[in-house]
Order: sequence, then structure tokens, then C-alpha cells
Amino acid sequence: MDWRRMHRKLMGPQLAQPRLTANTNASCNTVQRKGFAHCLAVVRTASPGTITPQQSGPPATALGPADIQSAYKLPPTGGGQTVAIVDAFGDSSAENDLAVFRSQYGLPPCTTANGCFRKVDQTGGTNYPGDDPGWALETSLDLDAVSAACPACNILLVEGTDNSLNSLGVAVDEAVALGAKFVSNSYGAPEDSSELSFDQHYNHPGVAVTASGRAATGLPERHHHELPGQPGHRRSRRGRRPGQRSGHLRHPRADWLAAGGRH
Repeated sequence: MDWRRMHRKLMGPQLAQPRLTANTNASCNTVQRKGFAHCLAVVRTASPGTITPQQSGPPATALGPADIQSAYKLPPTGGGQTVAIVDAFGDSSAENDLAVFRSQYGLPPCTTANGCFRKVDQTGGTNYPGDDPGWALETSLDLDAVSAACPACNILLVEGTDNSLNSLGVAVDEAVALGAKFVSNSYGAPEDSSELSFDQHYNHPGVAVTASGRAATGLPERHHHELPGQPGHRRSRRGRRPGQRSGHLRHPRADWLAAGGRH
């Protein structure tokens, strides 16, 4: 996926936009074996099961950063604060894709060069894991979500070696060790008897460790109660679905599936 080429096309004549009528799980949002997590990205697509980059840019109905900030009444603060994103596998185009999103919506640049963006492996180094297209989609969604909610925040991306709960837990610990006071985890795995062995990774006093809430998976109902979103010392993200009506935002009390990755 060449986002730089897509960005150049965005700057040119607008192309016809297809109707997006289906919900398609990203390739990483499938049932995994015990001890491994799935991502939570669900993409709005023109046809079921087919994810195609839309070179015409966001659809007219897309909600942007201003809508998210309005819906949640978020203050224009956050400068100097670091939000960490923990995801599995690598995303070598993460910074470039982030630049496209922020440029599209007029947000200030967040780059390695200006100190706003930093990417590390799960031990804090630069031995990044290999790319995975499904998890890369989840990663970009998470980076965009942080940018939308807090354009002034610094972003730390910690890439787990793989999607095992052990690797992701180590990545959370590393995010905290590097100074993040907010750690986002957009992945899940069904609860089982081994969950307490991973609990330590998500218990960091003074740090807001968040995880996606129930019913945000796009998977069968038995997967709606998942790790790491259950224990009480971390917050399970759900949310609301902002909508447009007569030119104004409305905020019904419904679960906003974007809290788990709906794009």
C-alpha cells in the first residue's frame, strides 16, 4: 500500500467515492489460538470481505478529529504528554501513514524529527519485527485515533515481536518504562485460566492502561469478554457513536465500535 502515492492523488482531482455498505474484519481480526491476541480493526467497505484503499480520500460521511473532540468534549491540551500505542508485529510505513492522516485533517506534524513520534520494539530498541498488513492497519487506526483525540500529544509506538499475550505484555511494560502515562491496547483474547499470569503487565499505578471493551471485536459473542480488558485496575474502552443530523452532532448512548477499531 503506497500511501505517499495515495496522498499525491488526494491533492489532485477528487475521484468518485464508492458506497461503503459492508463491515469487513481486518486480516488480523480472526480467532487465534490460546495465548495469542487478535486485533480489533473492522473496515467499512464497498463489498463484504474486500478491503481496498480509497484513493479519493475519506468519504463525505467520515468523522474527523473535530467531530471526535466535540463528541467527547476533549480539551485542546496534552502538549508534552505521551500516549503509547501497543500493537503486534511491524509497520514500517507507520510514520508516513500518520503524516498523511494528519495532513488530511490539518493537524500539526508528528514526526521523529520534531520529537513528537517515536517507534521502538518491545524491548525499547530498533530491532523491529516484520510487517504484517492486518496489524499494520490496526496500528495506523490507533495512531490516527490518538492524533484525532489529542493532536498535541506525543505518540510512542511499541511493536510487539508477535501477537502472543506475552510479547504484548512485555511491550506494555516497555511503554511505561519509557515514560508513557497513557497506554492503549487495541487487541483481545478470550478469557481463560491463564489470564492472571499476564495481569502484572497491565498493572502500573499512576499509568492509565486502557484496553478495548466488550462487543467491539467483530467476532462471535463468546469473544465479547476478553483480555486484557477485564481486570479492575485498567480501563476498558467502549465509547459512543457520534452521528450527523441536520448539520449537528448527536451523541446517542450506543457503543461506538470504533473503540475497538471500526474505521
